[in-house]
Amino acid sequence: RKLAALAHGEPLELPDVPPPAKDPLRLGSLVDGWAGQQHVVKKTTWSTRNAIARFESKYGELAVDEITTEHARGFRNCLQDEEKLAPKTTKTYIGFLKTLVQYAMGEDLVRLERNPFIGVKVGRICDRSRRKIRRSFSSEELDRLFRSKVFTEGYRPRAAIGEAAFWLPLSTSAEI
Repeated sequence: RKLAALAHGEPLELPDVPPPAKDPLRLGSLVDGWAGQQHVVKKTTWSTRNAIARFESKYGELAVDEITTEHARGFRNCLQDEEKLAPKTTKTYIGFLKTLVQYAMGEDLVRLERNPFIGVKVGRICDRSRRKIRRSFSSEELDRLFRSKVFTEGYRPRAAIGEAAFWLPLSTSAEI
């Protein structure tokens, strides 16, 4: 009957259809917008994605509005205690996530009362046993290094490394 009425040009009442559910906003979906707006360099974008990957490996792909201060503190503890990262590196990763959430809040992409990463403190490493112990180069390794084309022929690998191929071994071996 409804199809016949529709065929004769009569209006058809349709049931109300709820709007499609919005996909939850995730940290990873914020990176491109934030990076484009702030003119962020490629390395920082890569490092930010690395921080997100570490966070998501611990908590899964949470929606931004599901992230709590407990998640932020747990992430800090994971980086410091489980992964044994240096405080500076831990602060950097926390900072990337804090910046992304702040960007989402500032652009009204998410409604949060407070950025969960604000106020998460990272302490210094006091216990020397937690620090990574690095071994020195052996005489054979140093000999092999300084006989390489970088030092004997002035060769430089890929453009991304360039002069670092020359200076990095010098600065590292000076610590020996």
